[in-house]
Amino acid sequence: MGPLPVPRCFYSGLAAISLLLLPGLVGAAPDVALQVSVSPEVPVAGQPVEIRVVATNVGTTDATDAVILDRLPTEVAIPAGMTHFASTGTYSPATGEWRIGTLAPSAIASLTIPVTLVGATQPACIVNVARATTPGDLNPAND
Repeated sequence: MGPLPVPRCFYSGLAAISLLLLPGLVGAAPDVALQVSVSPEVPVAGQPVEIRVVATNVGTTDATDAVILDRLPTEVAIPAGMTHFASTGTYSPATGEWRIGTLAPSAIASLTIPVTLVGATQPACIVNVARATTPGDLNPAND
């Protein structure tokens, strides 16, 4: 067996995606890439904040049973009278599960969560982590 092919990198607009091109295995799999943004990036106590998660299937086949886990940090909460908006699927703030279902190649789904800081003072740092759990995902590094 000869040397393995060199990975080629492509830029998707959301993340750099490395595809190892092997004979007969030309990336024929789903690949859900995530992008998370927060606006404003440095909120003050009581200020509305928007967390936005965008999932894109940059793979070549359907991503079936796509689930994104995004538990809200304890320093924030969805204000009374407001709710999240998922362009596709359902989101449970209690579990942090965003069940997208099937995401076709090149399809994009988004989740917007309005929050405010819980305490009266601004914490030094708030970390929000979203992670994709998609069976057969080609590149878990961009989840």
